[in-house]
Amino acid sequence: MIRAAQIDIEPIGDRVVVKRNIAIGQTAGGLALPDSAKESPRIGTVVAVGPGALRLFSNELAPDGTEDRFPMQCEVGDRVLLPYHGEVIQLDPADKSSEIVVVPENQLLAILR
Repeated sequence: MIRAAQIDIEPIGDRVVVKRNIAIGQTAGGLALPDSAKESPRIGTVVAVGPGALRLFSNELAPDGTEDRFPMQCEVGDRVLLPYHGEVIQLDPADKSSEIVVVPENQLLAILR
């Protein structure tokens, strides 16, 4: 769970909350780019992960008495490559760096190690 702007965000199921890296504001030659020309960053850092997807065809509980879930592959702190789509949430409209993306884990393209 992360806390931002007085909101607690706890992903459910196999969802992952990723904070995007800040977009580069200038070209390699030093020209400043307006916000409309900046490409949304596709690399971000995982800030929260859900408990994992439920195993739908399992009527039994896990050995510890909890629901049986698939394990998550990524964890908080991992750098990941994001897909072009995803639920983008702006936590603070005045702060572009507060943008997070919520996606199912199976839609992440890669974990960058």
